Amino acid sequence: MKKYHLPLAALLGFTLLTSCEMKDELWGNDKDTRSQGQAELSVAVKQPYSMTRAEGETSISNVSTDDYPVTIQGTSSGVLDVKKEYAKVSEMPATISLPVGTYNVSSHTPGEIEKKMTSPYYAGDKEMIITKDVISQTTVTCKMKNSRIQVNYGADFLQNFSSWSMTIEDGSDNAMAYTQTDVNPTPVYWYFGDQAVTTITVNIRAITTAGNTVSESRSFKKSDASENYGEENEFFEGGDAVEIKMGAVGASSGNVTGITINSYITFQDKNEQVEIPVNVPVTINEPEGNSYLTNGISIDENSYPTNVALNIQAEAGLQHLYFKIGSSNSSLTSAASAYTSGNGLDLIGATESTATSYFGTLPTNGATAYTLTLAAPLMQLLQQYAGTHTLTVKAIDANSSPLSKTLNVTVTTGDTPGEDENVPTVTYTDDAGNDLFKTGIAFTTEGPYPTAQTIYIKTPKGLKSMLVTIEAGNTGFASAINVIGFTNRELVGDQDLSDIFTVPEANSTSYDFPIGNFYNMMDAFGPTDSGKMHVFKIKVIDNDDQSVNVTLNVTINPKA
Repeated sequence: MKKYHLPLAALLGFTLLTSCEMKDELWGNDKDTRSQGQAELSVAVKQPYSMTRAEGETSISNVSTDDYPVTIQGTSSGVLDVKKEYAKVSEMPATISLPVGTYNVSSHTPGEIEKKMTSPYYAGDKEMIITKDVISQTTVTCKMKNSRIQVNYGADFLQNFSSWSMTIEDGSDNAMAYTQTDVNPTPVYWYFGDQAVTTITVNIRAITTAGNTVSESRSFKKSDASENYGEENEFFEGGDAVEIKMGAVGASSGNVTGITINSYITFQDKNEQVEIPVNVPVTINEPEGNSYLTNGISIDENSYPTNVALNIQAEAGLQHLYFKIGSSNSSLTSAASAYTSGNGLDLIGATESTATSYFGTLPTNGATAYTLTLAAPLMQLLQQYAGTHTLTVKAIDANSSPLSKTLNVTVTTGDTPGEDENVPTVTYTDDAGNDLFKTGIAFTTEGPYPTAQTIYIKTPKGLKSMLVTIEAGNTGFASAINVIGFTNRELVGDQDLSDIFTVPEANSTSYDFPIGNFYNMMDAFGPTDSGKMHVFKIKVIDNDDQSVNVTLNVTINPKA
């Protein structure tokens, strides 16, 4: 019997030996023949002063690192293949055996760092040398990698502004956005990364409690901080804390001409907040003694002011200077049509025949200073039309930094608008004068598209709301508008659409809705399904809560 069982026993022994070797290989338990040493590791967090506000030197904090992941990676010849990873510090052995060599030990806040976060993100690494039969003790100190950005609204700002849209930008594709929906915003933890950001820009457009629009843009550089400690570099970096304080220019409620923006920084290793003087890329001010921006312009049948002027400065040079006329009197908007659409007429390079008579010498591209004078012919034009008018000046410099100021004009003589001119209107006609809301639009895929590209909206009492709903006539376009979001979408002040077309402004008396922009988009998804149309529903509401509703049906036919 034994002669039969010996080969079986040998085979069983070989199998067990092989299985153990395979198990060791699979589970990494094969014995390393290289000389060994041991490591005792710990992880700590060093908080910047922006987080602790402690007296004395910045020290290792009591932030728990128990759930921080740890990675040990060999970096010297002979141990490049050695890598150990632990999901949490709390799960790491008290002593770790490693082959003799040099290693990098790294740890960080759980998860990946993101551009915008609600809490600090700490990370760090340290070189560690393992010596034969020696226990090496190493502490990895994690430092804050993102920066704390805090916006604070002053009482004067909150008292004088009813709504606003503000962004803080660092030159990347991302921006921090703020509105009146949160008057006490929590800090944002912003990751500048490897961008080498030297400048942060604040852009704001706000509506005063009196209904006037005020826009400001301010830039500030870390290197301009009022206190320089020598060792600080010019780039915003992890651990820095920036505070931005918003205020109003003008003490009486609603009677505001500008916004104050002050910025402060606490460097990561300094227990002191210092001011960063704000760089003002564009300014628009009145000559000394004038106060038309505050008090408005009054015109009657016998007189008008002859000294209305605005001094405009742009250190980087002017790229655009727009002048726009808004009015409660539709007769004026017709007479001054070259100045009423979009941002108005760009005076730089303007060929409009009335421009030189209204303003004299026009600005040139790249000019760093220009005085905009409202000459007699413009004042005489306004004098002919009774009502309230707005003259909005928008300057944009070579770095695309904008600034707008508005002059409010009251005319008590001249042509008085009829009662029917005080209600909002929405019109869309073709070259023959046909009402396209009644007839609808039809064209063949790939065009040509309708020549009528603009829906004209008039709100003599000022625009309060413009709601747009789009119902798609095929599945492709339906998917697209679901992503964009066009169900009762509020267009007034919609900054997400401002890169696609000029969106309407609150309190404006006219707006040109570029419906033609949508034709190419709709056409990209082919013909409408049989028996279906793309439907645009538009509701316009003015400041007196008067409203008008219109519907536009669009059919796209297949190409023959």
